[in-house]
Amino acid sequence: MKSSLFERSGMLLADALLGIALISSATIFYAINQSWSRERINQTEQRLEHVRKCYEIEINHE
Repeated sequence: MKSSLFERSGMLLADALLGIALISSATIFYAINQSWSRERINQTEQRLEHVRKCYEIEINHE
């Protein structure tokens, strides 16, 4: 059962489009994850800075 050249090229095109879709999805997921990670790091740094300032104020009052 040989498939025609047209059928094979259609299957190759479908595979290529699926590959492009998967790569695009992975890229978008990576970019969103990086953005979320950066935001979490910034929030943590802000909290640490707040704690450091509070600690400095307490020491200065003693």
